[in-house]
Amino acid sequence: MPAVDPAGPARDIDTIIEVMTQQVGRPLGDELIGLMRETMRPMSRQARADLAAAIDDCFERVESEQAGRHQATELMREPVTQGEALGSFSEALEWITARCSLETGDTSYLAKHLMLMSQPAMASAAERYVATWQAAAEGEPALHRRANAGRRAANAFLRGADQ
Repeated sequence: MPAVDPAGPARDIDTIIEVMTQQVGRPLGDELIGLMRETMRPMSRQARADLAAAIDDCFERVESEQAGRHQATELMREPVTQGEALGSFSEALEWITARCSLETGDTSYLAKHLMLMSQPAMASAAERYVATWQAAAEGEPALHRRANAGRRAANAFLRGADQ
């Protein structure tokens, strides 16, 4: 049986932060790094990776570093990001990803909406998101426009589902 590293979560979090700041060049800032350490500590490895991807997405299409940090901080301050419910988000995201072609920004968008829901509501919303995506994509005659048609329709559904 492999030895368990008691510093595993802390080491994983340090690695995530190092990669995001030094290799990717994300300007996380001390406040966001502290929030990441606090939020990620009780999470599973997969949940930490999913959250790191969502945080990275927050910096993709913003006008300023400050806007990226603000968006990432808001994402992490959602009450459901603590503990078990994020594991459910990871499963929902994996399920959606296997059926829809996600692009940069989609993970944080899905997190913004799905992580606010209870587990049953999240599962139902994930199923309807995929069904809406696929129906809209299949209804688009131009092949090169199918993914965007699916994304637009599914995101419109999701905006209505969390209200």
